[in-house]
Amino acid sequence: MSDVPERVPVASPSLSAAVLEILQELIPGAVADGVLDAQRIAEATGLPFTSTKSSAERFGLMWAGKGKAVEALQSTSYASLAPDMKESITWDTAENVFIEGDNLEVLKLLQKAYNDQVKLIYIDPPYNTGNDFVYNDDFSDPLKHYLEVTNQVDSEGNRLVANTEVSGRKHSNWLSMMYPRLVLARNLLSDEGSIFVSIDDNEIHNLRQIMDEIFGSENFVAQMIWASRGGGQDTKDLVLQHEYVLFYARNRSRLIVGERVVDAGDFPLLDAVTGKKYKRQLARKWGSGSRRRDRPNLFYAVPAPDGSEVFPMINIEEEGRWRWGQERFKEELAKGNVEFLKTTDLGWVAYEKIWEPSGGEKGIPFGTIFPTEVVGTTSTGTADLKKLLGKNLFSYPKPVALMKTILDIGNVQDKDIVLDFFAGSGTLGQAVIERNLEKQQRTHYLLVTIAEKTGDKSEARVEGYQIVSEITKLRLRTAHAQNQTKQTTGMRLFGLSSSNFLNTKPVAGQLFAETLNTKADNDAIAAEVLLKSGVRLDMPWRRLKLEGAPVIVSDCVAVVLARKISNEVVAASLLIEDVHTVVFLEDAFSGQDAVKANAHFAFKNANKTMKSM
Repeated sequence: MSDVPERVPVASPSLSAAVLEILQELIPGAVADGVLDAQRIAEATGLPFTSTKSSAERFGLMWAGKGKAVEALQSTSYASLAPDMKESITWDTAENVFIEGDNLEVLKLLQKAYNDQVKLIYIDPPYNTGNDFVYNDDFSDPLKHYLEVTNQVDSEGNRLVANTEVSGRKHSNWLSMMYPRLVLARNLLSDEGSIFVSIDDNEIHNLRQIMDEIFGSENFVAQMIWASRGGGQDTKDLVLQHEYVLFYARNRSRLIVGERVVDAGDFPLLDAVTGKKYKRQLARKWGSGSRRRDRPNLFYAVPAPDGSEVFPMINIEEEGRWRWGQERFKEELAKGNVEFLKTTDLGWVAYEKIWEPSGGEKGIPFGTIFPTEVVGTTSTGTADLKKLLGKNLFSYPKPVALMKTILDIGNVQDKDIVLDFFAGSGTLGQAVIERNLEKQQRTHYLLVTIAEKTGDKSEARVEGYQIVSEITKLRLRTAHAQNQTKQTTGMRLFGLSSSNFLNTKPVAGQLFAETLNTKADNDAIAAEVLLKSGVRLDMPWRRLKLEGAPVIVSDCVAVVLARKISNEVVAASLLIEDVHTVVFLEDAFSGQDAVKANAHFAFKNANKTMKSM
């Protein structure tokens, strides 16, 4: 243990530094004198490496501005998340989180506390149709631009602008916006986690490639289709009726996909002998490889109920083949798993009887097409929101049933965390609240949305809503109020803000006597210290008083908010139950070097960690 108390970093963690640390641990010598030794890495992995000459020709996605997007990813954030106590619901015990602010900055701030913690991510990013692109990152200072669009600073620029270009730059801008956010999102997923992304034809091709690069093509699970609407002709020739949901795993080998609950219509037939329900499926192979010449050994006769022979005929002239070998067919016949029906053209036709699962058995796999009668359409999403709030305040929200289905496919369980950093109207949050009640679970939602203005002539603006997130908060509060059970565990609201600690960017050769913003309140200070100490935003708070000093404890970390530390406060902080780390305000030790040294020595002897910020 160091002889100097550790400082809680104000900046978000450096992704490149973390990668280098792992690389050097796995392959000693991979980095020498600040240079990456590709030859050493190639030797350790047994793989060839591309030279400068050949690298330009390798397969991969490249676009104008990718370098800037990587810079945006690697830059650290000095922002904080300020708690909104007034708008929150039962703050100290709340397990759900809503954050208003630029999601690039927010994702950086979440890295330490939520790394490998999130079970499922769903996002509905801008489709880049020409009038919905609201993210135009200033890679030099994203927080500054966030403050500009919320009118907190003056500037001629406006980040919430329509992207009306139709050239390649339109796609490049969209990819540059998505790339750093998806990389940061991947870091948050648990090893069993998965991500679902809604998209349409404008960027589906680019999204597949960028997700293959970030998540690995081996972790692609499905490109699912949602019949988002029943009509409405958008082109001269065709009616556009569908969108996509891309489904990737963090680690495909660890992913467990959820199964659909058996529906009454899934097994419509009743067996007279066993009394069990079942459905039929052809015993003959269909589709590709279904002809006799494809598998001649699987063309054979089986006995029909009247003693005649039955062959796998595709039609009266074309011979097919069975799905099973002869021994397997005999076994299925003996078990009563084969049914014969007589037709006018082919005579007897053999079907496999697929039985309804009984208690404890597996459910039905989900398909890659979302059935409209189950998940609804965009009209359903509009109706969901109108039913909850009484008015149509948001354009084209996703249906709550679609979100519940995605949560089921992702196998989201009790206490899991789900994240949506393009939260929009908050459909995922409402789905989590209702699904928790239905399944008696306590899944935690974490929603992030930018402070986007409502449309000038929209119904929301007419009703007085200037910012979309005002509608989101109203939706979440209403959903919580209508589902008041032990499963609705409150909501904490945060807003992206500047740090509570001044002079956070170090300057060589310059020391600062004071770091704390004197206008910062205790809850805001504690929230920043806890998050940057690695404590999740959904962990419960416990409030104490030590020698008159306020203390907030969460997830075994105590933040002592005394503005001046005494030996008595130090001694009392050592006795806090269920705490392994205590963080003091650095300014509180000003002019008290002996108290600070004694405190560090006392914590060291107690085998506990002392930090300051």
